[in-house]
Amino acid sequence: MKFDPSLLFDQPPRVLAFGYLCVGVSLVLLGDATAMIGTGMAGDWPLVSSVTGLAFVVISALFLYGATAHQHRRTEDARRELETSNQQLQVLSRVFRHNIRNDLNVI
Repeated sequence: MKFDPSLLFDQPPRVLAFGYLCVGVSLVLLGDATAMIGTGMAGDWPLVSSVTGLAFVVISALFLYGATAHQHRRTEDARRELETSNQQLQVLSRVFRHNIRNDLNVI
């Protein structure tokens, strides 16, 4: 089975940020629980490291949302500009062909 990048990169910014947030929170909590069990501190939850890890994930998810939303807006603007340019080029092509045909008819 082949990985299709469009499945990931064609998602709206909020879906990407929410997915990142869910995975990040899960990994922070899983990592802290694993470290707690591995060191034998089953009763003492390392609250400071969990809070800093979760804060980092939330802030980076907000940054990811902002960056992908900005890129999404730029892509849409570029697509609209390209469509406008294509329409203008088609009109210019029709006018040019019309003028060439008229000149050939005169000859």
